[in-house]
Amino acid sequence: MFAHSDGICLWPQDLGYAIQRVCTFCVQYLAGEFALARAFDVNWNDAAFDYLVLGEKQKELIHSLVRQHAKNGTGFDDIIKGKGQGLIGLLAGTPGCGKTLTAEAVAEVTHKPLYILSAGELGITPTSLERTLLRVLELAQMWDAVLLLDEAEVFLAQRDISDLQRNALVSIFLRQLEYYQVGSHAVHQPHF
Repeated sequence: MFAHSDGICLWPQDLGYAIQRVCTFCVQYLAGEFALARAFDVNWNDAAFDYLVLGEKQKELIHSLVRQHAKNGTGFDDIIKGKGQGLIGLLAGTPGCGKTLTAEAVAEVTHKPLYILSAGELGITPTSLERTLLRVLELAQMWDAVLLLDEAEVFLAQRDISDLQRNALVSIFLRQLEYYQVGSHAVHQPHF
């Protein structure tokens, strides 16, 4: 049930009726409002890939993979059922080379929301990383969103036997992505 400051209480099924304001909730369950009169349809940019500064072969490969995945899913399942059905891209390069724009273009051409999150927001302990990443992946799946994990190279560097804490973070990150089933992920690695 949603309670409004005016004392009006609504059940979720009542939200479809003629009301002028809708209460919203974010990941941390903080309430907010927005006026329905200010909500508009999204104007998608289907030509977003034209603006990428990539080689034509790379651009066409990414665009084809994304279109096919958005159209049919992969149709592929790993040997282990439920594993390997997401589309995950590792975008690497120097700052300004177009990694973020590529993720934005993927969202535009698939007509999906773009959920951007910095790796620093995921947490620095294995427990917080697992809990936060799982919630982020669930939200991305619920919203059918393209997920951009910015600055994720910390979770992708080679493991070191002397740093068990970091190894745990890397393992959790990779396992969660490996078993995530729906949507497109753009993992942003800024410096090489």
